[in-house]
Amino acid sequence: YHAENPQQRDSPQDVPPVGEARAPACKPPAEREGHRRAAHEYEQRHDRVPEREAAPVVAELPHDARGERVGGVECGEERADDDQEQHVQAAQEIERLIRYPGFLKREKFVHGRVEIVELRVTAGSPLNNLQLMQLHSVAKCKILVCTVLRNGEAITPRGDFLLQEGDRLFVTATTSELAVLLKNLGVITHRVKRVIICGGGRITYYLAQMFEKNGPEVQVVERDRAKCEQLAELLPHASIVCADASDQTFWEGERLNSNDAVVAMTGLDELNMIISLYVKSCGVDQVITKLSRTESSVILDNLSFGSVICPKELCSNTIVGYVRGMNNQTGASIAVHRIADGKSEATEFHVTKDTQNCGVPLKDVKLKKNVLIACILHLSQIVIPNGNSCFYPGDTVIVVSDAERAISRLNDIFE
Repeated sequence: YHAENPQQRDSPQDVPPVGEARAPACKPPAEREGHRRAAHEYEQRHDRVPEREAAPVVAELPHDARGERVGGVECGEERADDDQEQHVQAAQEIERLIRYPGFLKREKFVHGRVEIVELRVTAGSPLNNLQLMQLHSVAKCKILVCTVLRNGEAITPRGDFLLQEGDRLFVTATTSELAVLLKNLGVITHRVKRVIICGGGRITYYLAQMFEKNGPEVQVVERDRAKCEQLAELLPHASIVCADASDQTFWEGERLNSNDAVVAMTGLDELNMIISLYVKSCGVDQVITKLSRTESSVILDNLSFGSVICPKELCSNTIVGYVRGMNNQTGASIAVHRIADGKSEATEFHVTKDTQNCGVPLKDVKLKKNVLIACILHLSQIVIPNGNSCFYPGDTVIVVSDAERAISRLNDIFE
């Protein structure tokens, strides 16, 4: 449901410049090779599998078996590459959340010009007990709520939908409009001055490197002394603390405040949850929790873990988007993102001359159930659509739908 004044018709507008610095989606070949060498060196220095960080399969194989060929492929090297990509991707996602706080998750579309972000309705939020048709009076910017996650169920809301405490909203808007939204909702975002990372695994290594040049102060907490010494050599600009992150006396000595960010990513999901809940109660606004499984979404909805990162889920979503994007059919999707704990999909399409309903106002277009057109890129201008909006050949549209309904072509969304 859009938060724009229903009486106002869409008209092309100049897109404000996007002032947000973008975290690199992938590293240059030379830099990535440097990461690989450093990670390999880090792995070789370990005499055993790390206790606190889930180790990749390659670390569990004997040295002489890592190069064993299975079906013509060196399985050890292939698995190591897969695990490394998973760790790097998780580090990039965490880095982006820390640099640009205010939302639980952020997904970028149309070359970074449009985002779908996640935010939670709290008891004191202006959104609590608000109907979506009244959203514009509070947000005072052009946004669209494309999905609401309530009690583990993904809902495509209508104008009379009443927001409640605990709801997780997935909002579509340009980057500049999202900044206005945060301001009008009273969400004060502080520049993070210190990042405390619990657990000295591979994701920690990549994340600390990303903040090395122009990021906040990085402090790594790890109880294994040998691993601390190795991290101190690999990360000379980070503070390495040999301590147990589950010890309350450690946190009492840290004097946490709202300018800190805490990333809980030990090898135990249960410990990560406990750490996140505790530091939240100490007044830390930005908390990021790494979980290896996110199946119990109803439990996660009712607890304050901050932003939840699941490396395996990030990796699987990337694979799904890549495979779907390889489809060469006319009108096939060009990018796919899973949102709302994987219960909804946001898919990017090019509009072609074969696309149905070109030039027809959206209020006259019959879409399938739980399908929503969330954004239109028309002549290089971003349009957050309402009922009078249209799309034409050459445009790009973002469609949000149930994850159970795999939409591979744009024409599949119409009745």
